[in-house]
Amino acid sequence: MTDIVTLDNRKKRLDSISKAASVIQDFGLVKVLTATEGQRARVRAALNGFLWSCLASAFPQKTFALAEDMLKTYEADILNLPNITPNGLVLPKSENILSFNILQRESVTAFAALGLGNEIARIQYPVNIRLQSGTPDPVADSRPRSSVKPHSDIWAGDPGAGILVFLSVLGDTAKSGIDFFEPKRFPVSFIRPLNDYSEGRPVIDEGMTKLTSFHENGWFLVDPYLIHQTTKKAPGFRISLDFRFIPKQKAEFDSDEEEIRKPYFISFAEWNSLGSGKLLMTSESMHEKKEKTPFIQGYPVKITLIDTGIHDKQHQKRAG
Repeated sequence: MTDIVTLDNRKKRLDSISKAASVIQDFGLVKVLTATEGQRARVRAALNGFLWSCLASAFPQKTFALAEDMLKTYEADILNLPNITPNGLVLPKSENILSFNILQRESVTAFAALGLGNEIARIQYPVNIRLQSGTPDPVADSRPRSSVKPHSDIWAGDPGAGILVFLSVLGDTAKSGIDFFEPKRFPVSFIRPLNDYSEGRPVIDEGMTKLTSFHENGWFLVDPYLIHQTTKKAPGFRISLDFRFIPKQKAEFDSDEEEIRKPYFISFAEWNSLGSGKLLMTSESMHEKKEKTPFIQGYPVKITLIDTGIHDKQHQKRAG
């Protein structure tokens, strides 16, 4: 093994993983797969329901109507929700966990319809719901692990074997987006978590090739050795979902999940039952104050899975 990560075999693996799906754009280590309007509409509706539940619980003195675009209709209130982390993660809590299960269910169904299940060894839950602003924030953007800094998710502790999955759901990716870059050199010494993404400057300064930018036309599959960063180009917001999966097919320079993250990577069969055969539950309230830690490890909410005993044949039919 060399002291520099080689990417050719990783490109071949992503080719192999995505061959069963409909690829609408191919950038080597970034694949954009078809998301039908029907699938997007169901995920969007479930996200709107989840946001309504968050708002109704956080601000009981106000009245909120379910809208086709809750982000656009109630932007100011959504920005003041207490269950959003500094990096824009909108968290499931006890008050909104039922609606979150519906969102998890529709996300599972839409992704499973791509037909990648046979390629997946383990997959991450819960789905991450991310709210990002297109307006620069000098304080937030200067945080050690701010997503506006160019970074690999390996530097945040994600596994080097994991394939990143993104889907834009609400808002405008032209205002608040993500740029993806292929680094010229990625030294093996940088396959580790960094306390500050700025410590990765030697990789960035070696040079990078921009591959593409995030858009709303499909599912993005991204190799973790790519560099990416949140872009802020104009006032406005987007909400996207993301998660990771570990392929069955191995590639050079793969690395496993950290021990604290392993409980959140489960088999595809189990993941495929979330929101129906198994429900996500938490006792944490969106009103309770939690002790702040320098970095979030694993997942910031304690989630348990409850087996309902339901065999969701209708879901399996829709997932194809």
